[in-house]
Amino acid sequence: MGNALGDWRLEKRGGVLAERSDALRRAAQLDAAADQARQQSSADLKAKSDSAIEDQQEARAAREREVVEARTAAEDRKGAAEEAAAQRTAAAKKQADDVAARRKNSAEAAKRNEQARIRANEQKAAAAATSKLGDAQARRTKADIKRAQADRLEELAGIEKQKRQSERANNT
Repeated sequence: MGNALGDWRLEKRGGVLAERSDALRRAAQLDAAADQARQQSSADLKAKSDSAIEDQQEARAAREREVVEARTAAEDRKGAAEEAAAQRTAAAKKQADDVAARRKNSAEAAKRNEQARIRANEQKAAAAATSKLGDAQARRTKADIKRAQADRLEELAGIEKQKRQSERANNT
Protein backbone atom coordinates (compact mmCIF):
# COMPACT_ATOMS: atom_id res chain seq x y z
CA MET A 1 0.00 0.00 0.00
CA GLY A 2 2.83 2.39 0.89
CA ASN A 3 4.52 1.59 -2.41
CA ALA A 4 1.40 2.57 -4.36
CA LEU A 5 1.17 5.84 -2.43
CA GLY A 6 4.88 6.47 -2.70
CA ASP A 7 5.34 6.56 1.09
CA TRP A 8 8.37 4.50 1.99
CA ARG A 9 7.65 4.67 5.75
CA LEU A 10 4.19 3.26 5.22
CA GLU A 11 5.64 0.61 2.90
CA LYS A 12 8.26 -0.39 5.50
CA ARG A 13 5.67 -0.48 8.29
CA GLY A 14 3.38 -2.68 6.17
CA GLY A 15 6.28 -5.08 5.49
CA VAL A 16 7.09 -5.30 9.20
CA LEU A 17 3.44 -5.95 10.04
CA ALA A 18 3.26 -8.69 7.38
CA GLU A 19 6.43 -10.34 8.76
CA ARG A 20 5.06 -10.13 12.28
CA SER A 21 1.74 -11.70 11.22
CA ASP A 22 3.61 -14.50 9.47
CA ALA A 23 5.81 -15.09 12.56
CA LEU A 24 2.75 -15.15 14.84
CA ARG A 25 1.00 -17.62 12.53
CA ARG A 26 4.08 -19.92 12.52
CA ALA A 27 4.36 -19.63 16.33
CA ALA A 28 0.71 -20.59 16.75
CA GLN A 29 1.22 -23.60 14.46
CA LEU A 30 4.30 -24.67 16.44
CA ASP A 31 2.40 -24.25 19.73
CA ALA A 32 -0.45 -26.40 18.44
CA ALA A 33 1.96 -29.10 17.21
CA ALA A 34 3.82 -29.08 20.56
CA ASP A 35 0.55 -29.32 22.50
CA GLN A 36 -0.60 -32.23 20.35
CA ALA A 37 2.76 -34.02 20.76
CA ARG A 38 2.69 -33.46 24.52
CA GLN A 39 -0.86 -34.81 24.79
CA GLN A 40 -0.02 -37.87 22.68
CA SER A 41 3.16 -38.54 24.72
CA SER A 42 1.22 -38.23 27.96
CA ALA A 43 -1.47 -40.63 26.72
CA ASP A 44 1.13 -43.15 25.50
CA LEU A 45 3.04 -42.90 28.76
CA LYS A 46 -0.11 -43.38 30.84
CA ALA A 47 -1.11 -46.45 28.81
CA LYS A 48 2.36 -48.02 29.08
CA SER A 49 2.64 -47.22 32.77
CA ASP A 50 -0.81 -48.71 33.45
CA SER A 51 0.12 -51.78 31.43
CA ALA A 52 3.39 -52.22 33.31
CA ILE A 53 1.64 -51.90 36.66
CA GLU A 54 -1.01 -54.40 35.61
CA ASP A 55 1.66 -56.84 34.36
CA GLN A 56 3.55 -56.47 37.61
CA GLN A 57 0.40 -57.15 39.65
CA GLU A 58 -0.46 -60.15 37.49
CA ALA A 59 3.08 -61.51 37.90
CA ARG A 60 2.88 -61.16 41.67
CA ALA A 61 -0.52 -62.83 41.78
CA ALA A 62 0.68 -65.65 39.53
CA ARG A 63 3.76 -66.16 41.68
CA GLU A 64 1.65 -66.29 44.83
CA ARG A 65 -0.78 -68.77 43.21
CA GLU A 66 2.06 -70.97 42.01
CA VAL A 67 3.72 -70.97 45.42
CA VAL A 68 0.41 -71.84 47.13
CA GLU A 69 -0.24 -74.60 44.58
CA ALA A 70 3.29 -75.94 44.99
CA ARG A 71 2.94 -75.96 48.78
CA THR A 72 -0.45 -77.67 48.60
CA ALA A 73 0.88 -80.29 46.21
CA ALA A 74 3.95 -80.72 48.41
CA GLU A 75 1.80 -81.19 51.48
CA ASP A 76 -0.34 -83.75 49.64
CA ARG A 77 2.73 -85.63 48.45
CA LYS A 78 4.30 -85.37 51.88
CA GLY A 79 1.13 -86.72 53.49
CA ALA A 80 0.95 -89.58 51.02
CA ALA A 81 4.64 -90.34 51.52
CA GLU A 82 4.24 -90.29 55.30
CA GLU A 83 1.21 -92.56 55.12
CA ALA A 84 3.04 -94.99 52.88
CA ALA A 85 6.05 -94.88 55.19
CA ALA A 86 3.85 -95.61 58.21
CA GLN A 87 2.25 -98.61 56.45
CA ARG A 88 5.65 -99.93 55.45
CA THR A 89 6.91 -99.43 59.00
CA ALA A 90 3.92 -101.30 60.49
CA ALA A 91 4.45 -104.20 58.10
CA ALA A 92 8.20 -104.22 58.78
CA LYS A 93 7.70 -104.53 62.56
CA LYS A 94 6.10 -107.94 61.99
CA GLN A 95 9.26 -109.20 60.36
CA ALA A 96 12.66 -109.67 61.82
CA ASP A 97 14.48 -106.63 63.26
CA ASP A 98 17.01 -106.43 60.44
CA VAL A 99 14.26 -106.59 57.75
CA ALA A 100 12.33 -103.87 59.62
CA ALA A 101 15.44 -101.68 59.86
CA ARG A 102 16.10 -102.03 56.09
CA ARG A 103 12.55 -101.04 55.19
CA LYS A 104 12.55 -98.09 57.58
CA ASN A 105 15.78 -96.77 56.03
CA SER A 106 14.25 -97.19 52.60
CA ALA A 107 11.15 -95.21 53.60
CA GLU A 108 13.22 -92.41 55.09
CA ALA A 109 15.35 -92.20 51.97
CA ALA A 110 12.20 -91.98 49.84
CA LYS A 111 10.89 -89.24 52.09
CA ARG A 112 14.12 -87.26 51.75
CA ASN A 113 14.05 -87.67 47.99
CA GLU A 114 10.41 -86.58 47.85
CA GLN A 115 11.16 -83.54 50.00
CA ALA A 116 14.15 -82.68 47.81
CA ARG A 117 11.92 -82.95 44.73
CA ILE A 118 9.25 -80.81 46.43
CA ARG A 119 11.84 -78.14 47.27
CA ALA A 120 13.11 -78.21 43.70
CA ASN A 121 9.56 -77.76 42.37
CA GLU A 122 8.93 -74.86 44.76
CA GLN A 123 12.17 -73.20 43.72
CA LYS A 124 11.31 -73.70 40.05
CA ALA A 125 7.87 -72.13 40.54
CA ALA A 126 9.35 -69.21 42.50
CA ALA A 127 12.02 -68.67 39.81
CA ALA A 128 9.39 -68.50 37.05
CA ALA A 129 7.35 -65.98 39.02
CA THR A 130 10.47 -63.93 39.76
CA SER A 131 11.27 -63.87 36.05
CA LYS A 132 7.78 -62.56 35.24
CA LEU A 133 8.18 -59.92 37.93
CA GLY A 134 11.52 -58.89 36.43
CA ASP A 135 9.90 -58.55 32.99
CA ALA A 136 7.15 -56.36 34.45
CA GLN A 137 9.74 -54.20 36.21
CA ALA A 138 11.67 -53.82 32.94
CA ARG A 139 8.50 -52.64 31.18
CA ARG A 140 7.87 -50.19 33.99
CA THR A 141 11.44 -48.88 33.66
CA LYS A 142 10.81 -48.35 29.92
CA ALA A 143 7.63 -46.46 30.76
CA ASP A 144 9.56 -44.28 33.24
CA ILE A 145 12.13 -43.49 30.53
CA LYS A 146 9.35 -42.51 28.11
CA ARG A 147 7.82 -40.31 30.83
CA ALA A 148 11.17 -38.56 31.31
CA GLN A 149 11.45 -38.04 27.57
CA ALA A 150 7.94 -36.61 27.42
CA ASP A 151 8.74 -34.28 30.31
CA ARG A 152 11.90 -33.15 28.51
CA LEU A 153 9.89 -32.55 25.32
CA GLU A 154 7.40 -30.49 27.27
CA GLU A 155 10.22 -28.52 28.88
CA LEU A 156 11.81 -27.84 25.48
CA ALA A 157 8.45 -26.74 24.07
CA GLY A 158 8.07 -24.32 26.98
CA ILE A 159 11.56 -22.94 26.43
CA GLU A 160 10.83 -22.51 22.71
CA LYS A 161 7.55 -20.76 23.53
CA GLN A 162 9.27 -18.39 25.96
CA LYS A 163 11.96 -17.73 23.39
CA ARG A 164 9.35 -16.81 20.76
CA GLN A 165 7.48 -14.63 23.22
CA SER A 166 10.71 -12.91 24.16
CA GLU A 167 11.51 -12.36 20.48
CA ARG A 168 8.03 -10.95 19.93
CA ALA A 169 8.44 -8.66 22.90
CA ASN A 170 11.82 -7.48 21.63
CA ASN A 171 10.40 -6.90 18.12
CA THR A 172 7.54 -4.69 19.32
